Amino acid sequence: MNESGAWRRVVEFDASQREAVLAALPPLARALGGGARWCVLHADGTREWLGTLSEATADFAREAATTGV
Repeated sequence: MNESGAWRRVVEFDASQREAVLAALPPLARALGGGARWCVLHADGTREWLGTLSEATADFAREAATTGV
């Protein structure tokens, strides 16, 4: 997560749990506000960009899917 120009690790999870983790993000994203940017950092060092969320986003996993994640 990045909300002030610095990336922070929020949680580490097994790749097999990706969909469950993405589905669980909306309450956290709403609590933190819509300005935070999100990504998944893979074991090989590549980032999977999830973008910025707003309170109007009802389904984070659906937004991630529509942005090619």
